[in-house]
Amino acid sequence: METQNAKQLKIVASGKPKKKLGRHTAAMVKAITGRNDIDTVKREMLLGLARAWDRIEESGKGTHTIPSISKELREIWDSCALPDEDDLFE
Repeated sequence: METQNAKQLKIVASGKPKKKLGRHTAAMVKAITGRNDIDTVKREMLLGLARAWDRIEESGKGTHTIPSISKELREIWDSCALPDEDDLFE
């Protein structure tokens, strides 16, 4: 696309600007990147729980659910049989 002055215009996507990943989401992305032994459902569950934890910390609302989120993360993590040397929860 060009203007009358024949300058190239940048095409930008509409929508909200990207937010920086929260610390739990970033840690989970780092932990599961390159792992082919985790199926897609478990991968999305782990990421979803990490994102939920980050949203709770950002908003300050629903902090009473963090222990449940932590428990679910741990159970899914253990069910993936991931090596303990990469353990995020220690």
